[in-house]
Amino acid sequence: MAVVLAVLLLAVMAVGAFSLASETSGAGNSNTQIDLNATLGGQNYTYWESNAAGTEFKIKAGGTVTVVGTVANAAAIKFDIASGATARWTADYSGSTTLLTITGNGTFEVISGEVSSTLGIAIYSDGASPTIKISGGTVFAAANNAIRASGDDASIVVTGGTVSGTGTGSSTIYTDGASPTITVSGGTVSGTNNRAISAAGASSTITVSGGTVFTTSLNSNVIRVDGTNASVTVTGGTVYNKATLTYAINAPGTNSTVAVSGGFVFSHGTGKTDVINGGGFTAPTGNGIVAAWNPSSGSTTIEGSTTGLFFLPNTAAVTWHNDSALGGGISYELNANEGFFPIAGVTVDTATYTVTVNGGTVSPASAAAGSTVNITANPAPEGKQFDQWEISPTVTFTGGTSSTDAAAKFIMPGTPVTAAAVYKDVPAEPGGEGDDEGGGGSNTLLYVAIIVIVVLLVLAVVYFLFFKGKIGKP
Repeated sequence: MAVVLAVLLLAVMAVGAFSLASETSGAGNSNTQIDLNATLGGQNYTYWESNAAGTEFKIKAGGTVTVVGTVANAAAIKFDIASGATARWTADYSGSTTLLTITGNGTFEVISGEVSSTLGIAIYSDGASPTIKISGGTVFAAANNAIRASGDDASIVVTGGTVSGTGTGSSTIYTDGASPTITVSGGTVSGTNNRAISAAGASSTITVSGGTVFTTSLNSNVIRVDGTNASVTVTGGTVYNKATLTYAINAPGTNSTVAVSGGFVFSHGTGKTDVINGGGFTAPTGNGIVAAWNPSSGSTTIEGSTTGLFFLPNTAAVTWHNDSALGGGISYELNANEGFFPIAGVTVDTATYTVTVNGGTVSPASAAAGSTVNITANPAPEGKQFDQWEISPTVTFTGGTSSTDAAAKFIMPGTPVTAAAVYKDVPAEPGGEGDDEGGGGSNTLLYVAIIVIVVLLVLAVVYFLFFKGKIGKP
């Protein structure tokens, strides 16, 4: 009997261990996990349940449920998320239809994995007002919206990951209900043949505080709000129109506002009205920068120049720059707001500055800042010798040379340089013939005086010795 009880106890412990392992290892369904590769129909757990077909999932109040698995050629599924509940998506799910429909008032968050549709909408919120959050992973639609919310008061938040779309005329993120809120603080939202973000309903609020929002479409805005009383606010990040002559931000609705107090907003054109339209926008505030480039100015430019560039405010530093890793583009800086914006097809050549030499030669005649320049003075005129170089602006000599060397080297500054060789008279040698001061006669008298002094000294010695009895005595 004891043996039987022991065997039963071990069996119970094994089942418990297996159950615990299944919840913590990521395999199968559990109270906090939906495995898309497991049995989905007719499931009922503490925090979620599914319909008989396994196509609809209800996330119960207070629950946080993680969705895992990998499914190709996927069918449409639906998540009804109660207020206060969260569905955390980590699965890879791809297909040709509208893949995920989100209802309820809870939160659906993509933290990793992928939701990818070739023909339909990747993530669709219909009617209710859930929060759709992208903090990682990829959401993609090839022919439709990547994320669409049709209900009033919808909330779409992007803090990381990638949300992208390539469908012509289908915005990557799109809302058509009233009072939606779209916030981008990280990650990337992009449109290839379409707008990146579009809100059609009244009182839409779009805020970009970080990340990157852009389109490469030739005829689409990056961000557009069509309803009345809409607002677009940029406090950080980058909003740009990469391959078009249309607006980066377009707010044509009545009583709409556009404000830029940080970040970098860019489009092609010649002024601010080519970058931002409507919304009563006049100029950025704070550290915000609004810039435009006129492609007709040419695709080859010079490092540090502003050729073809427009920017506000004029206190910002916005210049062409060649990044060793990213190539040619625009460098921008305004207080703590600084960055680099690459532009494909633009060549930024190193800036060179001319060296003008009067009274000598130079090699090279123009040079980039930091390079070495050689200057050599011409032979001195008759009766003259080289004195020094007069150079403007002040330069740093190198190679052991200085301004007093006829052949000198200096480090090129970031500005043109002018150098002039200065000569001085050759000093006259002592005793030279034809001395206007009679130098030859003076030397003769000097020699006679020396001889006389020597003779007198000899006589004095003889006299001293004679009178001391040292001479002439036996």
